Amino acid sequence: MERIKVGAVFVNFRRPDLLLQAVNSLETTHQWRLFVIDNATLKLPSLAAAWNRGIEAAVAWGAGRILVSNDDVLFHLCTIDHLVERAVLKDYGFLCPTDVGSEHGAAGLASLPTPVSGEDRQEASYSCFVLSPDLYREIGPFDEGFTPAYFEDTDYNLRLGLAGRPGMTTTYAPSSTTAAPAADPRQAAWTVTAGASSRSGRTPFPGPRPSRAPGALCRTEVDWLWTRRRVR
Repeated sequence: MERIKVGAVFVNFRRPDLLLQAVNSLETTHQWRLFVIDNATLKLPSLAAAWNRGIEAAVAWGAGRILVSNDDVLFHLCTIDHLVERAVLKDYGFLCPTDVGSEHGAAGLASLPTPVSGEDRQEASYSCFVLSPDLYREIGPFDEGFTPAYFEDTDYNLRLGLAGRPGMTTTYAPSSTTAAPAADPRQAAWTVTAGASSRSGRTPFPGPRPSRAPGALCRTEVDWLWTRRRVR
């Protein structure tokens, strides 16, 4: 299929070690950009507010699909490409990978064979999903009134159903939510590059909180959207 722009949205909430593991497991042949919403200071009122900031930034960048994920999710090397392929070909506005963590664990995820087919079912998991900008505009943002978290997913699921656009899950794309904190987060190095991700030619990023003036927006290897810029 034609390569598209994929925005990857993660929320940092005082677990940079998990975030680093999740980001370092991302693989895709698409052009992609990482948007990290830093809410460690709790300036944003809710998880929904953080998701909305990241999604809107990815839409503004021109993403054709937006990955939104918790920081404890690990990805198979095919996960992103298969999610995007299935979402585009079947016109799914909201599509989730299948969590195989309970069966295979994080350690077994990398050794799983790449699925050559898969089944789709009407089911949504908000720990990790791919969203189309068109559906986000149609349904609207997540309700930021659910503080600090929980039930924003139930609310969005209801709104998707009422619009006749239910969330889907596919076995064509495996992932795992069994990431474990690193023994020493300082030993985890960023290996994120702009554009298409690959196992070779990566350049290191200098750590979980880059040295920048408050409110600065970084558009090198990764976008850190500081909450102080977004909240009055």
